[in-house]
Amino acid sequence: MKNIVLVMYLFFLASCACYYEDIRREGEMLNPTSYVYDFPEMEVREVLDSCFALSTSRFPPDARGKYQMGLKSLSHVSGELFKEAPILYFRKKNEKIFPVSRNLKSYVFKDRKGRFLDAYAEYVLRIDSVALKKTSVSVFLHKNYVTIGRKLGLNPISLGITVDRNKDVPSSTIEEYEILKYIGNKLGQKGMPPIHYPKALTKEEILEHFHDGSSLSFPFTEKDIYGW
Repeated sequence: MKNIVLVMYLFFLASCACYYEDIRREGEMLNPTSYVYDFPEMEVREVLDSCFALSTSRFPPDARGKYQMGLKSLSHVSGELFKEAPILYFRKKNEKIFPVSRNLKSYVFKDRKGRFLDAYAEYVLRIDSVALKKTSVSVFLHKNYVTIGRKLGLNPISLGITVDRNKDVPSSTIEEYEILKYIGNKLGQKGMPPIHYPKALTKEEILEHFHDGSSLSFPFTEKDIYGW
């Protein structure tokens, strides 16, 4: 019995081991979360679809209500009509929004051992034709959390008794502008500002976020990153 109590106590302590720190300094520059490209809407949509497979994505159900209330004038369009997965349109303007999700490592939060925390984010891309050859893309953060430790709970996958302890965090604007910069590079957009990462990040730490096993998949050039 004592051993069971001791094990449960140790698990309880493990569930509280959720120390993390924000490496950003006061006054760090934020990145844009929207950009107007010098390309027509259909060309931008083709690039978006090639980058994120948007035509096969479905809008998160819990996001639908949020954006309907926050942005008003949203209407659901049947996928059958457009021969693709359902998307959302604005009634007053010919604007569209699409979902994008990412599994990633945080750029700004580290654990007590100096390792970047696991993170997950869902974004909504809003596309608006503002002129004949001008298209605005805005990236809204819908859901964003980091894993700061473990807590007691039934894990349905491993059948263990601990699960991730996740904490909702606000936007850093880094990932949003990475999406915009990536789209811009695919389009061949000129004059986009470089991406601002926290000053405490080294070049190697930034590149580490783009490692997939033993290979590096870095979609930017040195001129795309501020200070390189």
